[in-house]
Amino acid sequence: MKFIKKSISIFLSLLIVFTFISESKAEASGNKDYQIIINNEEKLVIAAEKGEVKGVMTLDKKNMEFSLETDEFSEVTGEKGKEYKINVENATDDKIEGTFIDTETNEKYKINSDEITASFVWFIPVGIVIGEALLAHLISMGLAVTITGVTYVAYSEFKKHKRTYSHYMAVRKSKGLFIGNGLKRSAAIARLKKGGDTWSTSKNNAKSIAKAASPIKKITGAEIDKKGKGKHYHYHPISGYKQGKGIRMKSHAFYGAAR
Repeated sequence: MKFIKKSISIFLSLLIVFTFISESKAEASGNKDYQIIINNEEKLVIAAEKGEVKGVMTLDKKNMEFSLETDEFSEVTGEKGKEYKINVENATDDKIEGTFIDTETNEKYKINSDEITASFVWFIPVGIVIGEALLAHLISMGLAVTITGVTYVAYSEFKKHKRTYSHYMAVRKSKGLFIGNGLKRSAAIARLKKGGDTWSTSKNNAKSIAKAASPIKKITGAEIDKKGKGKHYHYHPISGYKQGKGIRMKSHAFYGAAR
């Protein structure tokens, strides 16, 4: 019986992997394979169905954690309904990489969109395939990205929920500024010193940490890129001077709303 179940899973996976995942990387505006169920200040819920399997993925915007529920048959209860915890390492336009953990069996399934091979689908449940596709949908919609284990949401989504910190991790992407975990002041300064970007709740907060990140306590700004909408004012720490001009560090201390 186990062999038959695995064979069915393999067959469905072979059909799905090379079509559904590749389709999921298309632009969301032209893709009808998913449905946004909820998108509020607390969570984003997106659903998809392929064959006879349905999957619902949730992004908890408070703790930036992903989870997946499917209507696959549970090996424990014998009824429909499985849950997976998702540890996403990277989820960008270029790559999806992470681990799905079956909460019933604690079995782990590693995914890597760069390594979709025939041998891979011999072991992956259909629900995981749908889960990876749902991640691809989220990325294509420009609502979230995950980089080295940290999930960032688009500023347009971030501004909808309550802020509990004065400073946050930030990354610049082609679709605008994305905001990650909250940071204490010392951690925000350390991030800027390492060349990373931050977003702060006010001009004074951004100016303060940018100045502290500079080895000579000097900054440039506030300034904003002239081209394009959705840009944020920001400061650059200065590492020194050359021919009378400040040498900018590559980090950005962003603040406030987008232009």
